[in-house]
This record gives sequence, structure tokens and C-alpha cells, in this order.
Amino acid sequence: MSGSFSHLDFGALTDVGVKRKNNEDSIKILPEYGVFCVADGMGGVQGGEVASQATVACLEQAFTQLSTPDAVASAAGKVRIIDRALNQASKWIKRRADKKGIKGTGTTAVVIAFDGRDPTKAAAVHAGDSRAYRFRKGDLKQITRDHTVANAAGLEDESELPAMFKGVVTRAVGVNAVVELEQTPVDVAAGDIFLLCSDGLDKLMTDDDIADYLRRDGEGGLQALAQAIVAEVNRRGGVDNVSVILIRTSDPDPASLVSEADDIDQIEEPVTTGVPMEDSERDTADNEPLTPTSESIVGITPPEMVDALDAMISSEERDTDDNGLPQIQKEAPPPADEPWFTQNRYLISIVAGCVAIIGLALAVKYSGGADETGLEFTEGIQEFSGEGERIGPRKRPEKTVSED
Repeated sequence: MSGSFSHLDFGALTDVGVKRKNNEDSIKILPEYGVFCVADGMGGVQGGEVASQATVACLEQAFTQLSTPDAVASAAGKVRIIDRALNQASKWIKRRADKKGIKGTGTTAVVIAFDGRDPTKAAAVHAGDSRAYRFRKGDLKQITRDHTVANAAGLEDESELPAMFKGVVTRAVGVNAVVELEQTPVDVAAGDIFLLCSDGLDKLMTDDDIADYLRRDGEGGLQALAQAIVAEVNRRGGVDNVSVILIRTSDPDPASLVSEADDIDQIEEPVTTGVPMEDSERDTADNEPLTPTSESIVGITPPEMVDALDAMISSEERDTDDNGLPQIQKEAPPPADEPWFTQNRYLISIVAGCVAIIGLALAVKYSGGADETGLEFTEGIQEFSGEGERIGPRKRPEKTVSED
């Protein structure tokens, strides 16, 4: 690889698996931009497959329409582009699903963007349960958290949930016109291996299993390693589509890095926060949740976006206006006579489901006389440290129940 990211090596593979007939996963490799993405679609061929493809198409278009690969070199600038691209995809997917009457259409997405100026920095952006990991000196750490009902209920083992809530994600691209994305700053060192994957991998392989395979790095390169991991998933049953992207870092040539003078950084406005914080509480703007935007992606030519998206659907399915532009810039307002609870029925259902699951989990855990939940949830959105480690919910000491 040439340019600012010649120090990155990678291997990638997406596979339909053993049980499924179609592959609803999509991957996108943009090595010259230092950007990599996995998307896991939901809703079948007409829903999930198109959703994941549209998402990676929007992401690719957002970067390839920049004046040069180094036009936006910083990880922070790339995060803003990713935010806009995934929200533009979300609008298009939602409008298409509504027009066709398709329910449950959407896709998870996890993206990692490496900094072209500072090789020690990167950022992960995600929605859903597709994951990003970092493998360093034999230690594997998940650097994103799953946006799932199980995680919202504070359950590590999804088997404790009723069947209807297993595998249910609380954030996804395309379920609503606007998607709330989460950003995690990532520390990078030479020799690190980063793994992006759909949940088809972690359904059948534990973190320890994955780490065992990553320790084999050097036995044929990262592409062979990705193929070996996917083969192992299929050997264990291959119950879902599976996608794997591996990126290994090394020491860059200082001459290949982008200087601040060369970094045009066309996205100049700061990322706004979703949770108000006092200045004394804010370590850095880079560890705050993104507020989705509805603006068009900088550098994208609408007709070219149409070509990228329409390549995936037949001409009679095209969702364009009179000028042939994609109908993803405007969102039709809800009918005036539609009550608020009908307009927000999906959100209400998710919230009610989460409340019910939390109540069920606590009732089971504390049955036998305890009269307090014993849990104290952190306010707002959980933060991630600069190392990408999750700071989980705090727990009060459990009360001891004496027996008569």
C-alpha cells in the first residue's frame, strides 16, 4: 500500500455461512483513506442485503469524492464524514423500506478510521452489535460495546433473555431516518492487530478462541488468517453470515505522514455532543457520542450517489425525485392527525421491552427477600477511555438476606 497508510497491512473476507442462503453482510476496504467497515444487514434479501450494501456504498462515495485521499487526514475529520455518510444511508434505507412496506429493515455498522497525521490515533464508529477489537501483545480487547437489549439490561449472557429479545439491537442504520452513532477513540501502537467483525463470528467463537487465532499471525499473512477464522466459524456450524477484517499496524515512514499544512480537513465544524457536560468533565471532544446530522455529505455528487445505490436495485425500484436525485435529503413529516404515540411506536416498544427485561432480570436475581435492586446505573451515555475500555455500570454491594 502506498501513501499515508503504507504502514497498514490487511486481510478481509465475508462469507454466507452454512445455514443461510444469502449473505446480508457487506464489507468495505478503503486503504488509501485508512478506513475499513463491516455492515451486517437485517431484513432479508430485499431489506438487509440492500441496507448493508447501501451503507458501504455511501461510505465509499463520501471518501472517494474528496479532492485527494489526504484532504481530510485526521481521525476526527473522518469521523464527521462517516457520521454524515451513515446517516445519509439511513435516510435512504428508511424511505425505501417505507415505500415498499418492508418492516425490520436496517443494518449494523462498525467503522475504524486511522489518523493520517498521527499514527498513534484512530477512531471507531458503530451502531449495533458488529464489533471492533484490538489485539496487542497477546491480549484481545473489545473496543466497542454492543448496542443490544441484553447489554441495555446489564446482562452479559443473552440466554437469560426471553427468545423474542435475543439478538435484538437497539441501534442500527436504516431503522429510523437518523441513526445515533457511537464514537470510541483508539490508541494505536506498532504491531497491533485490529479486528472488525459481524456477529456471525462472536456467536460461535469466544474472545479467547479469537485470540488463539490472532496469535498465529505470520503463518501466511492476514488474508490467510481471515480465511482460517471464517473456516473455523463454518466448521462450528456457520449459523449466520460472517465477515472479518484484520488490520495490522507497523512503524510508518515519517515522510509518508500528512502534515497539518497539507491537511485541508474540509469538515471544519466540531462534533456536537449528545449529553451536556461541564468543561471540567470533558476530557476530549473525541470521546463523546455523535449527534447525527441531516446535511449532505461534503464532496458527494448526487448523480454519482444515485448510480452507486441504484446499481443494487432494479430501475422500477428507484427512489428519486424529478431531477433524478436520491430522495435521502428530505424526510416527509408525519401526518398531522397521527397521534404522537403512533408516530413513536417503535421507540416506545423498544423502551417498554427494555424496562420489562430489566425488571425480569432483577426479579430473578433478587428473589428470596431482597427489597432493593442493588444496581445504580450511570447517568447519560457510558463513556469509553482513551484505551477503548468500557467503563461499565456501577454496582452497590448486595444486601445479605438473613434466614430465620
